[in-house]
Amino acid sequence: MRKVTIILAVLFTLLIIQPVLARENQPKLEDTLKEYISEIAVKIQSTEDPAEKREILTTALEKIIRTFDALEDVPTISQKKRAALASLRQDFKDKYSELNGLNGFERVADEELDNFAVYIMQDLEQARNYITLSLGALLLIIIIIIILA
Repeated sequence: MRKVTIILAVLFTLLIIQPVLARENQPKLEDTLKEYISEIAVKIQSTEDPAEKREILTTALEKIIRTFDALEDVPTISQKKRAALASLRQDFKDKYSELNGLNGFERVADEELDNFAVYIMQDLEQARNYITLSLGALLLIIIIIIILA
C-alpha cells in the first residue's frame, strides 16, 4: 500500500510540475534505457556464476517491463508515443521470454548470458522508435525503477 501511495503522490506531483519542466532537446527514453542496460551488461560480464547472471538479467528486464506498464496510464503521453512504448515493452517481454525459455522461445544457454546482455543493448541502440518524453515523465521512470528495486 505504501508503494502505491508513493507512486500516486509522485505521479500527481509530476503532472502538476510537468509544464514547468518541459524543455526542448529533452533526453530520450532510449538513452536512459541504454545507460541502465549498459550498467547491467557490465555487471553481468563481471559476474562469474551463471545463475547470478540470469537473476540479474531477469530482475532488470522485469523492472523495465513494470516501468513500461506504469507509463501506460500517464495521461500526458500522446497516442503515438504510447504505441512506441507498447512496441518497446513487447520487445523487452520477448527478451525476458527468450532469457527464461518461455512462450516458445529457447532458453538462453548459461555460456551465452554475456552475449545476450550485449545483444539487448545493441538491439536497443538499433531501435527505430525514438521516444522523447518530458523531463517529468523521465523522472517518473527513474523513480519507479528506484521504488521497484
